[in-house]
Amino acid sequence: MSRVDNGTFGRASRALRPLFLAFTGFACALVLGFTAYNVASSRSRLIETERESLLRFAETVAAQTEGLFGNLEFFLRSIDLWLASHPEADPRFDRDFVAFVDAFRDSQGGMIDVRLVSQDGGLFYIPSKDRKPLAEVSDRAYFRAQLDPATRGFHIAVPVLSRVTGLWGIPISYPLEAGNAGMSLAFAAIELPDLDGLYETIRPKPNGAVTLFRGDGIVLARTPFNAKALGASFGTPEGWSRLLEQGSPGAQFTRMTDIEGQVRLAGYRAIPRLGLVVSVSSLEKDILAPWLARLPFDLGFCVATLAILAALAARLLGYFDRLAATRRELTDNLARLEASRATRDKLFSIISHDLRGPLGGMRNFLEGLVADRENLSRAELGESLGVLATTAAGTTELLEELLEWARAQQGELRFEPLSLPLAPLAVEVSSILESAASAKELHVVLEIEEGLKVHADADMLRTLLRNLLGNAVKYSKRGGTVRLAAARAEEAGMAGVRVDVSDEGIGMDEELLAKVFDAVSLRSRPGTAGERGSGLGLAICKDFAERHGGTLEARSEPGKGSTFELFLPGPKAAPAS
Repeated sequence: MSRVDNGTFGRASRALRPLFLAFTGFACALVLGFTAYNVASSRSRLIETERESLLRFAETVAAQTEGLFGNLEFFLRSIDLWLASHPEADPRFDRDFVAFVDAFRDSQGGMIDVRLVSQDGGLFYIPSKDRKPLAEVSDRAYFRAQLDPATRGFHIAVPVLSRVTGLWGIPISYPLEAGNAGMSLAFAAIELPDLDGLYETIRPKPNGAVTLFRGDGIVLARTPFNAKALGASFGTPEGWSRLLEQGSPGAQFTRMTDIEGQVRLAGYRAIPRLGLVVSVSSLEKDILAPWLARLPFDLGFCVATLAILAALAARLLGYFDRLAATRRELTDNLARLEASRATRDKLFSIISHDLRGPLGGMRNFLEGLVADRENLSRAELGESLGVLATTAAGTTELLEELLEWARAQQGELRFEPLSLPLAPLAVEVSSILESAASAKELHVVLEIEEGLKVHADADMLRTLLRNLLGNAVKYSKRGGTVRLAAARAEEAGMAGVRVDVSDEGIGMDEELLAKVFDAVSLRSRPGTAGERGSGLGLAICKDFAERHGGTLEARSEPGKGSTFELFLPGPKAAPAS
């Protein structure tokens, strides 16, 4: 394929990729939306079906409850009328009255028991065995309610545990105006075991419940039976009053939390005439059990579909990625070839110019020295040897930098960081540079925090300090100061040691400063005394600092000197290799 064809195809693949990703995203969104709709709608259908069922149950329970309590209210009023029409009769023993009461009891299947209470709170069965009351009930709420004009009348009291039968029941009282034989009120008890039997046939199975509330929110009965719920209050009196004042619009639906802390869905129906509310409820978890059982399948279907789409997308995207990877690989190879060429040119430049020049000069100087050795005085010979020594030292230093840089590029340097005291190393390196500093009458000042240790490879640290101090000496003006300051520091959240090496030399402009660590593009400048170098030293320092996990940065102004800031992190932050 030609270069033009490859570029055209590359542009086409890059244009198709976002379109394909958009289509895949739309398909995934469609699958997710369908799954979410299906899950939500199936849940809604279950709840709606249960809602209709609970509303029907609530209407049925309300009809039966209204019939039961309505019949009782009518009968209690009838008792007062009967007594008024038989003022001489003692209802505790009168056969006709007893027959009247028994007939009502039988009509209600024995669910309701009727008794009489005297003015002083004595409780009497019908018929009574004697004139002695069975129990004293003046402390009962149903008795006290008839003493208060605000509650006098047909009164449904809080459920109590009977002192006579030992059974829970709903006490209902009605005032007697006739007052035969000192009787002040008629009392009826709807025993809860019997009422549970009625409600049990209606409540949803297995965990449904039927609850009977008084108009102020007091629980009168609950099926299945729960003694803790009896007498408990739900909601606010104002809320129940509003519910009863609305009349009888039919059963309504709600979501509620019961006395046991379980979430229920309930249908409820108000019976305003009697001040009662009935509720038929089911546990939400029971209603949603089929939905929850199917949910893993629906989610699994969704995940499987998405996985298939993802697999198809991955195969197609893999094709695009392979094309992109091939292009990147070609680009990287070209960059590496370019870098290799630049490195090769740099090495050839150093070898041909910076090494061949001094070595050739030394050779010529030595040949001349040998040829003219008979005519040289001792002083002239010493001066010539000094020049040769200086040239050899510079050439050796250049060769060491070159070899050290080459080893660093090839990864042959060992990295073995240890906890090292900084001051002795700094003194050691500065002593090596002492003669060069003295020749320029420089003051080398070491300001190192007492006891300061640095986590570093000893050889690399020596190279770092030697190059930084050597550069400072090389580019310093005569009589200036070279300063090395070191202290504990923290950078980017890492604790470590900061070493600043500064001089008062010729400095650098912005262009030179921007490439001061670039071994390829930087060409070394001669020092203030004509010293020569390879330009590799600072590049090596930068590489060594980064191998420690640290940083090396430079600040400089022309004519005002330079400062190199070296940061070496502690042992936890430094890389292991």
